Amino acid sequence: MAVLIESIRSLSAITANHDILLTKLIDDHEMRIRGLEKCSHALDKVEKLETIVRNIEIHGTDAAKEAVRVTELLGSRLSVIERITSDKSAVTSWWDHTWVRIGIVVGVILGIFGFVMDILHWGKV
Repeated sequence: MAVLIESIRSLSAITANHDILLTKLIDDHEMRIRGLEKCSHALDKVEKLETIVRNIEIHGTDAAKEAVRVTELLGSRLSVIERITSDKSAVTSWWDHTWVRIGIVVGVILGIFGFVMDILHWGKV
């Protein structure tokens, strides 16, 4: 009778272990399925990004060539403008000279005043 009871205990322990292993196997299988779904989703994103990169490579070269051409045209036009205006000064009359000097003096005074106000305010903080 003791042997029979011991056999039943062993069998129930084996069954319990079997249930634990089965649960673990099912959990592992579900984790693998989720992992495969994530990989599939990542693959879709990679394919979309490859398509975007391919479009940029195909169409971007045309845009880059056009940008270089426009930059060269702007550079040549700028050099022509610089050559034309190199002989002319920006301020031509004495009245303009006076206003420029007044603007510089007022700007310096306001800058110093703002600096002093910042220092005084900084000490209060």
